[in-house]
Amino acid sequence: MIEICCCIALVLVVSTRQIAGAPLYDQEFPSAETEWISLSQHESFQPAATTHDDPRVAHAQRRLSSEYSSRFADSATYYDEYSTAWRLLGMYIDCNIDADSGDRRLNGDDDGVSNAWDDDQAGASATCKRFLLWAAYVDLSYQGGGIGEYQFHDASTDEWDTSACEATKNSRCAKMDCHLPNTHFTLLGFFKNYDYDDWMEQLFKHQAFCLWSQNQYNFMDKYRDWWPQGCSSTGKKDGNGYVYIDIKPGTGGTMGLGLYTDSSCTIEYKRGRVKLSNVVQKYYGSSVNDHIDTWNEAFSTFHTCQPCKAYTLSTSRKDDIKENDPNNGYFQCDDNADYTNVNQCMKFKTHTDTDVASYKEVAAASFQGTIQSSYAADITPTFWGKWGLFIISVLIFLVGLSACVWSARPPRVLSKRSVVSTEPLI
Repeated sequence: MIEICCCIALVLVVSTRQIAGAPLYDQEFPSAETEWISLSQHESFQPAATTHDDPRVAHAQRRLSSEYSSRFADSATYYDEYSTAWRLLGMYIDCNIDADSGDRRLNGDDDGVSNAWDDDQAGASATCKRFLLWAAYVDLSYQGGGIGEYQFHDASTDEWDTSACEATKNSRCAKMDCHLPNTHFTLLGFFKNYDYDDWMEQLFKHQAFCLWSQNQYNFMDKYRDWWPQGCSSTGKKDGNGYVYIDIKPGTGGTMGLGLYTDSSCTIEYKRGRVKLSNVVQKYYGSSVNDHIDTWNEAFSTFHTCQPCKAYTLSTSRKDDIKENDPNNGYFQCDDNADYTNVNQCMKFKTHTDTDVASYKEVAAASFQGTIQSSYAADITPTFWGKWGLFIISVLIFLVGLSACVWSARPPRVLSKRSVVSTEPLI
């Protein structure tokens, strides 16, 4: 009896912990029994047929609908390029992939150029893939001042740089703060990229070229092609099976490398006979920790809010002022592709395979714990939203365990001495 009760109570606890860190799998969702409305090729939704009879539930329905929709800007409205911003959230694993669709490649570039990790043993049938996730925002209070209308967060000092406002004498001097919970920016949308090498190429030769130091840029550009483009075999075996390698999404939007036992790179290799450091040494002769730490430090620049328009914070004024330039020659970014003040968000959209990320995908990525908090969409759960189910599960388990133990106790037998007679003595 005790064993049965304990197993029943434990099921909810175990499943809660698994779901919290699991990759995203396709799930069955309850139906509202109304017609599905298509938003795009890959997205649709069902409006609620009626509000719930319980007034508390009905209130929650109305609140969820109005609050969620109000956090997104109207996609049909044109916004000034200098009013838009973006930030990198990180990477996540999506296992809801059609392995036979052929719309995603696993290794190398489409033009046949391979990276260091390409191998004949690549997991060609893998259905779990890594995606890079980023978000775009708009400042609805933008007043036309360009870069000089904002102050920028310096992650190295955790202070705000107001030099752009001071150079242009802009009195608004709003914070470029779409990475903060109290941001005044409004979310435009979430976007995902499977071919993150192409995405990085566009970033590196435009905005990153103007924001990184020369040493940072040289290092990052050198190692951009170093990362695996899908789950690939290391060529090494432990027992009867190959050990695989792929990008390992880290906390806070960081990237690392991981060894795995399956061709989808979802089950981490734990035995230790094959060393990650030896695998990396085979290809590049570099230290895993030094390489990855340096990479993540440079990439952290884009975890903070950045304008969609490429820029520098140099206060030296250019002589060749571009037409309709609100910056009047200041903050000009002449990038590595011979463009000036290019729109980085536009480059992501037009020059990479960028897809819209659904709310379900962003929520799953958030619960995997590998992306930056996306405050503007209220994806980041509250304490009770994140831990409430687990805490309740533990309480249910403890109550169930107590009930099982109590019910399994033998009945209490009173001794003759403890019996108090109610019969008359005579």
